[in-house]
Amino acid sequence: EELARDLQANGYAVAMRRDRAWFETWSQDGKQVDLAPALALIKEFEGCHLRAYPDPLSGGDPWTIGYGTTRYQNGVKVQRGDQITVIEADLLLRQEIDRIAAKLSGTVPHWKAMNDHQRCALISFAYNLGPDFVGLAGFETITRCLRDRDWAAVPAALELYRNPGTNVEAGLLRRRRAEGKLWGNHAPQLQQEPAKLR
Repeated sequence: EELARDLQANGYAVAMRRDRAWFETWSQDGKQVDLAPALALIKEFEGCHLRAYPDPLSGGDPWTIGYGTTRYQNGVKVQRGDQITVIEADLLLRQEIDRIAAKLSGTVPHWKAMNDHQRCALISFAYNLGPDFVGLAGFETITRCLRDRDWAAVPAALELYRNPGTNVEAGLLRRRRAEGKLWGNHAPQLQQEPAKLR
């Protein structure tokens, strides 16, 4: 109904833009969600590894491949020596993002009230730290912000989760800040060249 009214009042060129009220309604019903910002953010920070590599903190398990994949779709863990193609890496990433989005839609308070950028910021966060973070010990701050709909505090809350004092802190802080910018509907400045394959 909103689309029909918009078309009649403003014509096709205006009514078909993604910033129209009807599109927001349609997106929130789960009919259309733009996950491209999550894909771009994850690709930027994970990089693409076509050969399995060890976890940077443990130096071993979990082994990772592609854009941070630790398990294949059939549940089998990535092992040392595994190799994939770029197409397989992209497919694994998209499948994992879809799985995370489905999980978060059932666990994150007020998920349906969020816009696509906010959802994508949380998908990137969950891709890095796991989709079961809501309500877990150690995730009290972000859980409280989401539960209380204190959305202005979410970017600062995201920055808390960066493994202070470790060799990965600087990279995680950059990622959390990019997620915070995305949460605020500002696409973060990502590198302009495609991520290098490793």
